[in-house]
Amino acid sequence: MRDGRVLGGILKTFRRLLKDGVLGQEIARQNLLHFAFQCLDLDFDHDFDVHPDPTQFHELITDTIYDLSWAAAEYKTIFDQAFEGTAKIARALHRCTDDPEILLTQLKILQRYLSKLNAFKVLNQEPLPSSTLQSLELPMLTRKLMQLVDNPSAPELLWESFEFIAEIFSWIAYYQSGAILEIPDNEGVSLLAAFMLSSSMPIRASGVMGLLNLYHNDTAQEIRLCNPQHILHLGKIETPDQLILKLTPPPLFLRCMSKFIRAELGDNPLRKSESDETTTLPNAFDPYETALRVVDFELNGPRSSDESFVYPKVRILGDAEHTPEVWDAMEAALKSHDKEYEADILNFSFLLLSRRILRFDVSDGGAINVLNATIQGAARICIKRWPDSCYFHYAWLQSQIGAEYVVRVDEQVDRPSCTPYLRFKFAFEAALNVFSMGIVRLCVDADAVRFRSQLFGEEYMKEADERIATAFAIWGPGSADEKILEILSCLTTIVNKCPSAASGDLKSLRNKLRNAVHCLFNNHYSEHEALIRLAAAFCLYYEAGSKRWTSFIDAVKNAQPLALQERNIGLLFEKLRLCDKDERMADDYKVPQYILEAVGYRQQHRCTNCGRGSIGLRRCKGCGKAKYCDKEWYVYVVLASKAVADRSLSVRNVIGRPGTKLNAFPL
Repeated sequence: MRDGRVLGGILKTFRRLLKDGVLGQEIARQNLLHFAFQCLDLDFDHDFDVHPDPTQFHELITDTIYDLSWAAAEYKTIFDQAFEGTAKIARALHRCTDDPEILLTQLKILQRYLSKLNAFKVLNQEPLPSSTLQSLELPMLTRKLMQLVDNPSAPELLWESFEFIAEIFSWIAYYQSGAILEIPDNEGVSLLAAFMLSSSMPIRASGVMGLLNLYHNDTAQEIRLCNPQHILHLGKIETPDQLILKLTPPPLFLRCMSKFIRAELGDNPLRKSESDETTTLPNAFDPYETALRVVDFELNGPRSSDESFVYPKVRILGDAEHTPEVWDAMEAALKSHDKEYEADILNFSFLLLSRRILRFDVSDGGAINVLNATIQGAARICIKRWPDSCYFHYAWLQSQIGAEYVVRVDEQVDRPSCTPYLRFKFAFEAALNVFSMGIVRLCVDADAVRFRSQLFGEEYMKEADERIATAFAIWGPGSADEKILEILSCLTTIVNKCPSAASGDLKSLRNKLRNAVHCLFNNHYSEHEALIRLAAAFCLYYEAGSKRWTSFIDAVKNAQPLALQERNIGLLFEKLRLCDKDERMADDYKVPQYILEAVGYRQQHRCTNCGRGSIGLRRCKGCGKAKYCDKEWYVYVVLASKAVADRSLSVRNVIGRPGTKLNAFPL
């Protein structure tokens, strides 16, 4: 006999055990998850002899699976859960369409699974295997979510559900672009464009992230705008020491790399090329003058707007090619003129050029990870050699995402070695970096505390607007980077301000995007391909998306008042958590007492001296008002005793200063 009540009792017992940290991790390692998924697959009409309430039973299963996802402390455990459960949760989305709370929990599970799978690329240095990717059944999940979005009033979605759906779509685009691109009539693309038109800032950011992921190679890693792996670095995930490379790098790359990173190539993934081919130098080749042109381009940039779109190989190298022999001759010529610094720039230039021109096939074989690690390592070595050189600081932070790189920009722009071109490139990289951090923190739940993550995202997007304006002011118009900034500026405006189509602002932004995209395409610009295709897709599909997905856009707009109310409460909790003393809530944030009471905030008893909250404070017998924690009470009692013994010591002078520390006195 299969009794639904017995199964429910087992699940409730396991949920209680999961609340214990040690037991929860142990249960997560056992077969409980498989048991929960078996319960999820049960047919209520045929598989039970004693029938439970379907809604309550399904809610219990869903909550148990959700708790298990949080009990998984190891990445392997959460990976296994995601591999087994993503498709099963997706198939169960339709079962409780009349209960939005259960649906929200299911969406939270899917969001957690897909966001945690983000670490697979880093830990294994390869994308998800095709068999594993197929087991997730992301095309089926896409169709299920589109059914929810297509008619958001049946069931009526909670406002949080909209944001989770948008984030899940961006993850689907990250892992398997085809799941969205293969939807008939480009409805998947138009839905992502419609996300960018919603009244919710996080959903607009998810639209940007989704389109970027859609047009980025699914298997490539590390170097990408709005890199979702940024959330892993926030959590300080450990990356492998030994990088895996399945492709053989070109000889010139190995040659330039060896100038900075000395390694035994036989044991290094960057193994030496076995090619015995040699290249003779062209007639009338002047290695010294050619080397100076290479270095000048790196430090001072292109001579014309045309050179900013395509590297001017003919002007700089003439008939020479990118070969080790050519670089050997140029390096020797520079060193013969005592130009060691310029020689390092020459050797570094091809590493950066490789990143600009490298194309990745279906599988990059780990090339992009190794390329990025090589450039980062070589840049750090050169910074030690030439600490006053802005060029190598720029090389270190180029195409990276993270606050530490923005700090480096602000440190370098005023150095004497910072040329006008490098000053612009610093500003350009800072704009890309801050924009990336803003988008990622807005639409990806980095800390499992959605309010805090979005708070940081909003601040970064405001800063991105300022960084873009700074970059515009430094460099003249017409260059490729200026067109990229145009696209970035339009997207920042869309995410920050949600311009109205009725006012004509959206049409103006579309025209700017279209002009920038046409210019970049016509001039055969090869960098930032995903960003350019994002802009092109938005121009093509935003009108169709606004019409096709009107019900979704309206539903998000109708949910905004409640979302804003709950968001304000969430922000208040953040402020409460960050506050050191109670009175700051009323003084600094002007929060009325009745609101504090409404969110459950109570006046805590705090030590008069150190300000820490405690329920075991001891009251001063002298004044009857001051209260001290155990540590400060020890200071009070000991010093008071010493004051009695030594009447030259005033107790008032000792304990009357807030913030006085124990180690400040010779006890």
